[in-house]
Amino acid sequence: ASPDDSIFFFAGRLSTSNLGSSATFNTIAVDTTLESPYYDNYIVGAAYQHRFRELGSGFVLGGEIGIADRFGHYLVCCGTENVTQTVTSSDIHHSGELWFGPTIRYESFVLFDQLRITPGITTGFSLTTDSIGAERGKEITRNGSARLLFYLGPEIAFSTVSMPNIELVLRLQHRSGALGTLGHLSEGYNANVIGLRYWY
Repeated sequence: ASPDDSIFFFAGRLSTSNLGSSATFNTIAVDTTLESPYYDNYIVGAAYQHRFRELGSGFVLGGEIGIADRFGHYLVCCGTENVTQTVTSSDIHHSGELWFGPTIRYESFVLFDQLRITPGITTGFSLTTDSIGAERGKEITRNGSARLLFYLGPEIAFSTVSMPNIELVLRLQHRSGALGTLGHLSEGYNANVIGLRYWY
C-alpha cells in the first residue's frame, strides 16, 4: 500500500483538439477533423493528493488539489472550433488554473512481479484566471466563459515494486462545460502532461 500523501509535478502541451483526439495525442481524429496546429500553448503545474480510504479489491479513494500555469504565445487559436482568426503575440501570456476533487486509483496491478501500473482518475471543478489559445477560441465561437468548468484527469502511473513511492505519471487534463452546463461551453482546454509523483 502507498503512503497517504503525495506531490505531483508535471509539464506538457495544451491541445487544440477535443478530449477524444487529445487522448490519442492527436494521432487519431475522434469525432472531429484534426486541424494543425494540434498543440498551441504549454502547461506546468503541481498537485497534492491524499488517500482517504481503501475501498477494497485494490481501489483507493482520495482527494486532489492542484495548480498550474498555462502559458504561451497563442492568445486565440484554432483547432476544431472554426476560429476565423488565430492571434499570436511575441510576449508570453499566462493563465492560472486551480482544480480540486475526489480521486479513485486502482493499486493492485503488478506486471512480472516488478512493474506497478496504477490507473486513476480525478474529477471535480477547475477555475482559471483567464483564457488563452484554443480555450479562448471556444469562448469566442460559443459566446461562453471558461472561468469555471468541470475537471477530469484520467491518468496511468508507473512505479517499481522496489520503489513504489515514486511514480512516472501520464495524465490527460480535461476541462469541460458538460454540454453547456457550465460556461455555455462543451469543452475548455485539454492537455497531455507527464510528470513525477512522490508518495510520503
